Amino acid sequence: MREKHPTEASVRVGVKRYLKRLRAEGKAIEWMSVHGDEFTIGEPDIIGCFWGTMFCIELKAPGNTSTKLQLARQAAWRKAGAIVMSDVTDWHQVAEKLGEVC
Repeated sequence: MREKHPTEASVRVGVKRYLKRLRAEGKAIEWMSVHGDEFTIGEPDIIGCFWGTMFCIELKAPGNTSTKLQLARQAAWRKAGAIVMSDVTDWHQVAEKLGEVC
């Protein structure tokens, strides 16, 4: 039997489930998924704010990495003060990074 590897879509489901749980727990969080089109190319997959701190998440299937354009957009968000999570493959990475905020 072949081992099933996570896809970017399954990573997205796990991260969104975690972010929804934070909201349900009454945490100060707001976020949105960015759907790629000609106006948002290179932007992170999820953009939000947690306890007054802006964050951006670039989701990837394990083994995949950000493109040059994505890295440039991530650098711009970082320069503006956002927490940028690059190449996230599991919701635990988001939990760890957001745990540093509060």
